[in-house]
Amino acid sequence: WGEGNTGNMGSWRDNNRTPSLCLIHRLDHIVMTVKRLKDTTMFYSKILGNGGDQKALCFGNQKFNLYEVGKEFEPKATHVVPGSLDICLITKMHLEEMVQCLKACDVIEEGPVPITGAKGPTMSIYFRDPDEDLIEVSQLYPLMMVSALPFYPLPHHPLPSFLQTLTQAQKPLTTADLGTSCILLGDLRWVWN
Repeated sequence: WGEGNTGNMGSWRDNNRTPSLCLIHRLDHIVMTVKRLKDTTMFYSKILGNGGDQKALCFGNQKFNLYEVGKEFEPKATHVVPGSLDICLITKMHLEEMVQCLKACDVIEEGPVPITGAKGPTMSIYFRDPDEDLIEVSQLYPLMMVSALPFYPLPHHPLPSFLQTLTQAQKPLTTADLGTSCILLGDLRWVWN
């Protein structure tokens, strides 16, 4: 894998090489290096209600393998350091409920704030685990916009808070305000899921 390894396919550094098709379907597992297994499993169990044991955390169909620092399995990353993970998890729970749970545990570092995730607009909450890993919990935005912009929102259709702040000046919204996740087709329509 070093500088001199070209294998049968040539080097990935070769500028003449065309990009490959995406060969990845989904995430199976990640490895977290932690200071203490017990603290990590207790934290994730209490904060996010995950299933798992002393060696792994389970989130939906994904697994976080836990390696205690100094006791890692081979092969492993070159620089294993607790606190180097920065990951986003998607919740199906209403964000308000998630905020209440995280507030009760006194762990929220930031949020909720709007971001653009892999599947479009989300609202995210950030906190850290006992190893100082940054954990982001996001809810996909339950809204799809089909609009010819600019437009003015209708008063009987409540807007999400981050869109309310954008529209308080009573100016037309544009794709720059909403990001590139908008679908622009025909007349103004808000479609709520």
